[in-house]
Amino acid sequence: MKRLHVPMVYVEVEVRDRNGRLLKRIRKRSDSFVRNFMLMLFIGFTWGSQNIVKQDGSTVSISASADIGEVFYVRGKSGESNYGILVGSGTKSFSIDDYSLESKIPHGTSPGQLSYGESSIEGLFDDGTKLYFRVIRTFTNNSGSSITVSEVGLASKGNGNYPLIARDLLPSPVSVPDGSTLTVRYIIQYTYA
Repeated sequence: MKRLHVPMVYVEVEVRDRNGRLLKRIRKRSDSFVRNFMLMLFIGFTWGSQNIVKQDGSTVSISASADIGEVFYVRGKSGESNYGILVGSGTKSFSIDDYSLESKIPHGTSPGQLSYGESSIEGLFDDGTKLYFRVIRTFTNNSGSSITVSEVGLASKGNGNYPLIARDLLPSPVSVPDGSTLTVRYIIQYTYA
C-alpha cells in the first residue's frame, strides 16, 4: 500500500504548576481547519478576494494584498486575545463552519481570565521523514481560582479582521490551577518518507 503524503495537524496541551511540574498533557490529531482557512488559502492562490466570517459573526471581504503574510499572521502579541492561539471553555462539537470559539476565555487576571502570552512560531524542522513547525502560546492563570479549558483555536490577523482558522475541542477538559500555566501547540506536519 502506497503511503499518503498529506499535511497533518496536531494539538498539544500541557498544564504545569508554578514550579514547572507537569500536571497534564494531551496530544491529539486536530479537527482543525475551518471554512475560513480554505477561503483565505484560495485568496492567496488566486490573488483574489473572498467573504470570511469574523469572530463576531459578521461577514467581511478579504482581498490579497502585497502583504499576503498579514492574512495568515498568527503571532499574537502578549495580551492580544483577538488572534494567535485562543482558548475557551465551550463544549460544542467541531464544525467546518465554526467562526469563533464557543466561549473564549478573555485575557486578564480577574476571575475566569487567563493572561495571554505571546504566540510564537518554532522554525521549520526537517527530521529526514517529515517537515513541521509549531505555533505555541502559553497562558498563565493569575485569577485566584482554577480555570477549565475545553476548546482551543487559532485565529489569524486577517488584515485586521481576526478570522478563526482552526478550532479543536479537547478530548477531556483540562483544569488550570491558580498560579499554573497552560501551553498550547498547533503542530503542522507533512510526512514525506
